[in-house]
Amino acid sequence: MKYTLSGYEDEVFNKQYEDNDEEYLRNKRDKDTRKYRIKTIVSGSLLECEINPIWNSNKKSIRDKIKQDKELQLKMRHKNIQRNLVRLVNGNFGRNDIWITIGYRGEEQPESRQGVKRDVENYIKRLRRYVTKMGWPKLKYIYVIEGNGTTQRFHVHMVMNFTDRDVAEHKWGRGKYSQARRLQPDDYGLTGLAKYITKQAVKDDDDNSKTKAYCYSLGLYKSWEHAKISHKMTKTKASEIAREEMNVKEYFEDMYPDFTFKDMKVNTSDHVTGWYIYTRMRKRE
Repeated sequence: MKYTLSGYEDEVFNKQYEDNDEEYLRNKRDKDTRKYRIKTIVSGSLLECEINPIWNSNKKSIRDKIKQDKELQLKMRHKNIQRNLVRLVNGNFGRNDIWITIGYRGEEQPESRQGVKRDVENYIKRLRRYVTKMGWPKLKYIYVIEGNGTTQRFHVHMVMNFTDRDVAEHKWGRGKYSQARRLQPDDYGLTGLAKYITKQAVKDDDDNSKTKAYCYSLGLYKSWEHAKISHKMTKTKASEIAREEMNVKEYFEDMYPDFTFKDMKVNTSDHVTGWYIYTRMRKRE
């Protein structure tokens, strides 16, 4: 029987790998690791490749330990919020779309987050009516409410496929603050913007786990639900990649010919043997 730690990789493999003979021999002599699993996730122009070991023996004790550690569970939840938001933004928006920051001036600010959310929902209704009138594609969006209404004023970051920045600003309402910008993907797509937005989503989740960290329109493409998984990498090949005993750029670009290699991270663990290899690539234009 084959076993993995799917979903727990970030917490189990939490040490950055430093190439040394001791770590290499520990993994080389290991008899428990059968082979390696390759997981590919494509979100827009960004490709993520995750390579992790498959063992002969069950790792239930490690899973149980993580599940019992509330602090570790919260940390995992925060990482998943960030990871999924980054993938949602990259998988559904691009250069022709916008992101807008909307807020309040003077005494117009609502007393609660619920009041802000109500204003945002009404704003979305106005945008949808305009989209229908213009015959544009169905409105897609993701938004995060930031601030607490006391030490920091409420404001909202929203990414959407609405093309007219002037109209987007005007529809928020007179006397209210709004600033729209065209999205500008870089070598990592829209990852930088998504992480900037995520910082508040994670904080709010920490303050109140019952509050949605972010909101988005129905029907967005969720790339992690369409991940491709294979079990075709040997221990020897994983070792060569981890120790960079080969040209890893050429290797991954041969594996994914439509993408350009950007970076690679290799982690190890005190709890289990093997390497966790994480690579990012950018779609060729």
